[in-house]
Amino acid sequence: MAITVETRIDKIEVLPETGVLQIRSLELIMSGGAEIGRGGYSRRTLSPVQMTADGVVDTDISGEPAEVRTLAEAVWTKQVRDTAKAVLMADANTPVAP
Repeated sequence: MAITVETRIDKIEVLPETGVLQIRSLELIMSGGAEIGRGGYSRRTLSPVQMTADGVVDTDISGEPAEVRTLAEAVWTKQVRDTAKAVLMADANTPVAP
C-alpha cells in the first residue's frame, strides 16, 4: 500500500476585533486509508481586507476550502470589514520609529 500525506484543517479561530481567521492545518500520514502517523502543524492567517497597490481591498477567498469560505462569509460582515480597513489604514499611516 502506498503511503501518502494529507493536509487537513483541524482548527480555525476568529479574532473578534478584526475578524482575522487563524487557520491551523495538520499533516496526516496515511496508508490504505488509515492514519499511521502525524507530521507537523502549519498555521496561517486570513484578514477580511488587505493592502494592495490599488489600496485596501476585500480578501479573495474563492480559492479557500469550503469550511474557511463558510466561516469567512459568516464573520466578515460589512462592519467587520470596515473595522479591519480602519485598523489597516491606521497602521499604514503610523510612522515607524527610527
